[in-house]
Amino acid sequence: MLPRPLRGAALRPHRRAAPCLFPASISAEDLAATPLISAAGPAPAYWRAAHAPAATPQGRPIPAGPAVSTFQEALTLAAAGRGGMLLCRPTADYHGRRDLAFVPVTGLPGSILGLVHHTARENARVRAFRTVVTEIAGYRRQRRGRKRVR
Repeated sequence: MLPRPLRGAALRPHRRAAPCLFPASISAEDLAATPLISAAGPAPAYWRAAHAPAATPQGRPIPAGPAVSTFQEALTLAAAGRGGMLLCRPTADYHGRRDLAFVPVTGLPGSILGLVHHTARENARVRAFRTVVTEIAGYRRQRRGRKRVR
């Protein structure tokens, strides 16, 4: 499990000619200017609210972008400029593409990633994987607590 909170982030089209035009971060209120790509089909309301909220924290409406069936479809639409996506940083890093920019969003609740597995099918490999992920998460928390001295 990765118990540390992670800030949401938007993927937006990357302009090859001028990547410096993207801000270092945007606020949750800035999402009112960006249609958010959402999942088509069934999904819990809390999940939809986290990934494609209808309004900013101050109540400004956020336009709905296209609904997609797969994550790859969402990335393709974001790269085509059809909308943005809210992701946690590790997801954005894992699915990084040169035609998309990761822009942190401030003012959103943190996100937590967790390891999920079927309890009836737990085995030595699952337990070993859980141990490694937990150790890595602890190591990262420990490193974040240290101050760098130059």
